Amino acid sequence: MSPALVSWLVTGAVVPALVVAGAVMSSRHPRRSRTAQISFSAAAVILLVRMGWWLAFEARGVSGLSRVIVALAVVGVSGAWWIAAVSWARRP
Repeated sequence: MSPALVSWLVTGAVVPALVVAGAVMSSRHPRRSRTAQISFSAAAVILLVRMGWWLAFEARGVSGLSRVIVALAVVGVSGAWWIAAVSWARRP
């Protein structure tokens, strides 16, 4: 796999695009809330996988405690945003 495909630049473009696509699907077509939920979930998974990869393999100079704190913060914030987005997509 090309390193360019898993770069932060690509991740930074794909994740917001999926979030916007989910928001558009849910706001314009109420019956497509399942598609919006899938879009929000895919964005969260891509972000978490990329962050996990960075913490595990690319952040060599960062101490173990800092890695744990960053991981907990990212998972907490991403999880809260994911719950809010899926709840918003399910609204009547």
